[in-house]
Amino acid sequence: MRPGCTNNNRSPKAVTLDIAPSLSAGESDPETVTSSLPVPTSARWQPQRLGLVDLFYYDNEEFPFVDGRLLLRGNNGAGKSKVLALTLPFLLDGDLSPQRVEPDGDRQKRMEWNLLLGDEHPNSERLGYSWLEFGRIDDAGEPQFVTIGAGLKAARGRGITKHWFFVTQQRVGETLDLIDRSRLALGRERLAQALGDTGRVYDTKAEYRQAVDSKLFGLGERRYAELIELLLQIRAPQLSKKPSEAALSEALTRALTPVSDDVIKSVADGLRSLDEERDEVQQLAAAQKAVQGFLHHYRGYAQVMLKRQAAGPRREQSEHDKYGRAILEVTAELDRLQESLAGVASASAELRTERGTLDAEEEALRDSEHAQSEVLLERADAAAATAGERADSAEQRLEHANAAVGTSEAEAAEDRTAVAAAEARLRHAGAAAMAAALDARLVHDQCALDGLPAEGLEAALKHERAAAAARVARLRDALERVVALIAALQQAEARTAAAAAREAETGTRLAEATDVRSLADAAVEIDVDSYISDVEIVLAGLTELAVSDDAFGAFTDWVRHRTAENPAIGALRVDALRVQSELQLQRAAAQHELKTLAAQYTVLSAEIAGLERGQVVEPTLPPARAVAPEGSIPLWRAVSFRDDLDAASRAGLEAALEGSGLLTAVVMPGGELREPLDGQLLLRPSEGAASARTLESVLVAEPPAGSAVTVDAIEAVLRAIAVADSDVDGDQAPVWVGLTGSYRLGSARGAWSTESARYVGESAREAAREQRLREAHSELDLIAARQGGLTADLEGLAARARVVEREQTSVPHPTALETADRAAARAADHVARCTVEREEAREQNAVAGRARDEAAAELAADAASLRLPTDVDMIRGLGASLTEYEKRAADLWREVERRAEVARQLARAETWLAAALVERVRSADEREAATAELTRSRSYLATMRGRLGADVQGYRDRVAQVKHRLKAIVTELRCLVDTERVEGQRQAGLLERLRGIRGDQDRAHSARVDAVAALRRTTTLGLVQVAALADLGVVEPDAGGEADWTVTKGVQFARAIDAAMPDLDASDERYSRLQSQVFTEFADLQRSLGRHGHEAAYYPNDDGVRVVVTFSGREMLLVELAQQLGGQIEQHLLLLSTRERDIIESHLVTEVGAQLSELIGDADRQIVQLNEELRSRPTTTGMILRVLWKPRSDGPTGLIATRRLLSTSADVWDKEDRAALGAFLQARIGEVRDADEAGNWYDHLGEALDYRRWHKFTVERQQGGSWKSATGPASGGERVLAASIPLFAAASSHYRTATNPNAPRLIMLDEAFAGVDDNSRASCLGLLAEFDLDVVMTSEREWGCYAEVPGLAISQLTRFDGSDAVHVQRWRWDGRRRTAVVDAVAVDAAAADGGLW
Repeated sequence: MRPGCTNNNRSPKAVTLDIAPSLSAGESDPETVTSSLPVPTSARWQPQRLGLVDLFYYDNEEFPFVDGRLLLRGNNGAGKSKVLALTLPFLLDGDLSPQRVEPDGDRQKRMEWNLLLGDEHPNSERLGYSWLEFGRIDDAGEPQFVTIGAGLKAARGRGITKHWFFVTQQRVGETLDLIDRSRLALGRERLAQALGDTGRVYDTKAEYRQAVDSKLFGLGERRYAELIELLLQIRAPQLSKKPSEAALSEALTRALTPVSDDVIKSVADGLRSLDEERDEVQQLAAAQKAVQGFLHHYRGYAQVMLKRQAAGPRREQSEHDKYGRAILEVTAELDRLQESLAGVASASAELRTERGTLDAEEEALRDSEHAQSEVLLERADAAAATAGERADSAEQRLEHANAAVGTSEAEAAEDRTAVAAAEARLRHAGAAAMAAALDARLVHDQCALDGLPAEGLEAALKHERAAAAARVARLRDALERVVALIAALQQAEARTAAAAAREAETGTRLAEATDVRSLADAAVEIDVDSYISDVEIVLAGLTELAVSDDAFGAFTDWVRHRTAENPAIGALRVDALRVQSELQLQRAAAQHELKTLAAQYTVLSAEIAGLERGQVVEPTLPPARAVAPEGSIPLWRAVSFRDDLDAASRAGLEAALEGSGLLTAVVMPGGELREPLDGQLLLRPSEGAASARTLESVLVAEPPAGSAVTVDAIEAVLRAIAVADSDVDGDQAPVWVGLTGSYRLGSARGAWSTESARYVGESAREAAREQRLREAHSELDLIAARQGGLTADLEGLAARARVVEREQTSVPHPTALETADRAAARAADHVARCTVEREEAREQNAVAGRARDEAAAELAADAASLRLPTDVDMIRGLGASLTEYEKRAADLWREVERRAEVARQLARAETWLAAALVERVRSADEREAATAELTRSRSYLATMRGRLGADVQGYRDRVAQVKHRLKAIVTELRCLVDTERVEGQRQAGLLERLRGIRGDQDRAHSARVDAVAALRRTTTLGLVQVAALADLGVVEPDAGGEADWTVTKGVQFARAIDAAMPDLDASDERYSRLQSQVFTEFADLQRSLGRHGHEAAYYPNDDGVRVVVTFSGREMLLVELAQQLGGQIEQHLLLLSTRERDIIESHLVTEVGAQLSELIGDADRQIVQLNEELRSRPTTTGMILRVLWKPRSDGPTGLIATRRLLSTSADVWDKEDRAALGAFLQARIGEVRDADEAGNWYDHLGEALDYRRWHKFTVERQQGGSWKSATGPASGGERVLAASIPLFAAASSHYRTATNPNAPRLIMLDEAFAGVDDNSRASCLGLLAEFDLDVVMTSEREWGCYAEVPGLAISQLTRFDGSDAVHVQRWRWDGRRRTAVVDAVAVDAAAADGGLW
């Protein structure tokens, strides 16, 4: 059988149980009855059954109630708290979080465990139900039922995968089955089908809670949530063992009726409409702020932009003027150049005439006979010069040829000498090479190169070199092989020797390390004992802290291994925290008391100063909301006792006046008697007393000097108040006071008492003043003495705290022990290393010996095969000889090559000598022919000069003169042409410049027009208004129309702008910065205005940035918008103030104030009624409980006065009362909204108007004639009563506020009465019946069978070791006896065997 030992309860029959429970005090022998479906017996809803389907270790289990009560009992671990957790208040709350489901609030106990049992369930998924049935008898006597429940589905690894809730009128097991015929729990869809029209399935907690509240309670969302929290608080495990005054106050506070949701919603709607108005004002203000913020940057930009735009017209006007001046200068220069060019033309004409004359003369000279003679003479002269040059050239070539012959002969002689020397060196080199070859044991054949022709020498030499190199390489390889083997042998011998030495050395070190380790271990033991002794001495000297024997024992164990923290230090730290906490509490208490005493000292000092100055002691008045009427005086200052009145009568009369409020009432100049605070009329003199005896018979009118109130007015008041010795005597008078302290004031009656008169009469006031002065001095001395004591206490606490700080760090650090430990560890490590090193040395020595023997054998074998010695010196000698042979052979090959080279040089020298001799013979022949030609040419030239020389010379002189003059004329003409050209170019340049200047002037004019137009376009963007130029005295030209915008006026406007802002920085850097700022700030402006539904447009162009705003559907400039926003804000604030006053008066004061007055009155009456009930039920020890409901000391400001006002009817509130109440409620709302700006009006008002939070509940118990806190030290039974009764009362009160008169009244208790005696438990359970509360409770030992309990269902839960099922036994208590209840089907065998699945 699956979880649960009983089958479905639908077919019960009577069986006898073999297990009989043990009986406790007050219990009777059980009888056996048959279970059946419970039938409701009450007109209100009561729980009938709760059940679990496929949850925990239950298959399908039901737990019936009797008279709305159910006790789940069993040993720890039986699962009674689990049943409570899975049903109540979970089925009312609908929250699956473990901190609300589990009674102990353990967050680790997740809901899926109740289905999958921590993965112990064989299925990976499981679906179960928890349900609760309520029943009642309707007005027709017919039973009505409501079943609420929750379905849960969990999957392994995924937790709760789905959950749902249901509310239905069907009964589980009668018309609704939560499991089908296959014993499977219904899924959500199948459940919805099974419910049909009789119920509904809910997927969310909120919908489900609303449905449960609507069906059963009618509390509303807020009150229902408070009920759940209260039930969770009451269900807390063993609540009576840990009573909390704050928790009790919270529970009782929640039980009171809050301000109705309808009133809160009404006020919230009104205030929300105010918020909308405020939001609109805030939007306007935000828009205004955004506009002003943007205008700050935009105005700076506009001024800079206008100044920059004004610079254009001014600059272009200056350019235009500059070009006009330049035109005048260029025109004057052109006139001067024209005159200069005319002079140049005249001079050029004269020179050209002279050049024509000279050209004619030169032509005539060329045509004369002297010209031909000159040609013949020139030819002869040229021929003689040419012959002389050829003769000189031939002489030079001959000299060169002679020099070449001499050089060639010398070189040939040198080459012959070099050949002889080379042959000698070759013979010497050959002998040396032969000798070296013999020393190196090589074969050398020098004859192979002798007698070879030059053409074959190179190939033979190359061959011989290769052969010699091969012989040398073979011998060198052999030598290197033998040398390597010799070196390997030597290295092996060295390694063998070193290994033997290392073996000996490591043995010595191992012996030494072993000795050191022994000494280090002994030092550790000594330091351990020393450290324990040191710490023991330190701990023995502690005064504030202590270490337990267990901690010291743990410390002595720790010293030897020292892992984790030192137990002695940890124990000291824990004890230090304890002591420091105690010291901190004491210090805080002393400081708080000192602060309180200082305030009292100040107040007392001020009071003493006033008393010493003669200030009288005045009657105490409540905090005033208004000033007493001008010209009035209080009655106690206006009168004095008559001399014949005795002291007792004086005391009684003053007490009656004080208790009735007449003592502090003010007498008006007209004789009226009014309230001192609000001026409310109390008595008119004309009303007169209906008694023969009045105050005038016992009091005398004595107004203060200068008072506006006359003696007659005072006496009129005294005559209006009767004096009576008893209620009967003064019954006919509407206002009377007695000499014994009794009084009547209209319908109000009362009595008061005081020891002596203190206020009426100067003597009484003086005596009271002196008495109070003495008391104040005594109190001041006591305060001073207490302050001194507290100061000394604080110094002592500080000294103790310093001692604690010192002592918690007093345990010395085991430095020496750690040093010894490290030394011992190092010694042990050293021994280990030495042992390893010795073994390694032994192995290395053996390996080295084997390697040495192998190297020696290999050397002997290879040296024999190579026919080489094994002696290293001989090998080295052969190597040196081989190297010497290589050098000698290289010298030989070099000498062979040198001999061949010098032979070739000698052959070339002899060839060059033969060619030089041939060239010398040819050069001699050429010189002889050139000399003969030179002689002939010179003879012919001399003959021609003799014949024609004189005539030709005269001809030549005239021709030279004419050419010289022509050349000068050409030069002068060229200069004149250059001058004319330069002057012409300059003239052309000036003309071009003149045209350019005139063009520039035209462009400057156009630019000036454009600049003025640009400035005008800038002004059209509204920047003039933004820049506020009108405030600077600058007026736009278009102020009189567009015709005013001429160039001249535009320039004047630009100059006016510059003059108005001479120091304004309009640099490119500042302009760019401002332009960037404007763009950035515009984005903020656009966002700010956009949030409020307005638009801002940004139009940038070369003439400036235009910003316009579309506000309320109209486009306008920012300057205009800023002006309009100010007016609109002022108008909206005026309207808002008017509406706020209306809402506060009509909603906040009238509706809320009236209901607060009613609710506070109801709460006061409930407290009185509860205390009457508690007074009538004292405990067996005589303890009486009472509940006090008082305003909180830390409550809202003005609470006392408001509380006094709310205790009266709203009908008697005057204008000032209503204003004061409105101010208080507004202040409270403001505090809440300031603390939670994100909340809504409904939540804020619910908190601000929650009068329950303005008060505090305290529960007191009277025992031995005095009242004490109920949460203080007390017996177990008294704690139970002190914790339980207020909570029961809170639950009862909470349920009374439900709009459904038939609402359930259910609470849950988990181990509530553990450790409590029978009488106390009986009293508590009896109180549940007195409060008409239904209950589900758990207990380990409680049976609940008391005469005070009229009915109770008992379910005994039992789990056996190794069994995965819960055994359930049921009993029923009817107020007199207990009977066993069994199901119709016997216990399943499988369950009896302990099998769950």
